[in-house]
Order: sequence, then C-alpha cells, then structure tokens
Amino acid sequence: MGKSDGGVLVYTFGDALGEHTDEWHGDMFYYSSIGIKGNLRVLSDTGVSCKHLELDQWPEKHVYIIGVKDLLPELPDERLDPPADNARITHLS
Repeated sequence: MGKSDGGVLVYTFGDALGEHTDEWHGDMFYYSSIGIKGNLRVLSDTGVSCKHLELDQWPEKHVYIIGVKDLLPELPDERLDPPADNARITHLS
C-alpha cells in the first residue's frame, strides 16, 4: 500500500500468538505471530481501517484482511491555532 489516503492493503497472517516453526518445501522456517487483535491494532495505529477480515480456511488459523488507508480531512489553519486568552469555551450538555 502506498502512503496515499485511500490506498488498499490485502494481506494474510495466522491467528496465533508467539514464536512458531513450520516446514515449507522441505526447509524448516521460524516466524512469530501477533494474532488478530495485534494485527488490527497495528492497522489502526498506522491509519488503516479494516474493511474485511475472514478466517478463510476454517478450522485452520489462516486469516486475511482487506484494509483501506484512512482519508484524513484537511484542517483549516485557524483550527490549528491555540485559542486567544480571552476566548470563551462553552460546554454543551
């Protein structure tokens, strides 16, 4: 996914936690997993919203996600300035 807003990410991972070993094409490999909650947290922390999550090989722990980079609205410059000393703040109940 590029850095631009609205970019789409599709990726897969395992719904497991910790360190693991497996074999692929006769070679042993090592990897670690942060599970579904951990992956969703990473997406959220990087401005990506999960649009679809599926355990697509149930009962296997294979998961895929489709995410979209959040569209952030442009804020006018005056919203970034701190309020004046004499500004009143009104709380609505």
